[in-house]
Amino acid sequence: IRGMMAAPPAKAKDEDTITMNNLDPRTLLNKPLTSPVTRIGGFPWRVRVDASICNNYLHVTLICDKSTESELWWCKGVTIITIFGGNPDTNRYYFDLASWDQKWTSFVA
Repeated sequence: IRGMMAAPPAKAKDEDTITMNNLDPRTLLNKPLTSPVTRIGGFPWRVRVDASICNNYLHVTLICDKSTESELWWCKGVTIITIFGGNPDTNRYYFDLASWDQKWTSFVA
């Protein structure tokens, strides 16, 4: 009898990049744009971008939503938001997200 072992599961990535290219603020006024899910540290992450109608702000929302996988969850992380083609500033934000907070973390760029 010969036994076969399955390959060990891939280690969850602790960091990754979610890139959204060619964002036109005029189209974001009508409908926000949401990135595909990127799994980082085993959590499903998305970025949502929309433009403000009343001023010249671009709103970036970081979403960690495990609600379809678990009733209680908690995410902790760091994000760096870089906007190319405009102000060259890079901003770093630290955050905690939890299912019981019922809120998302938004950043205004």
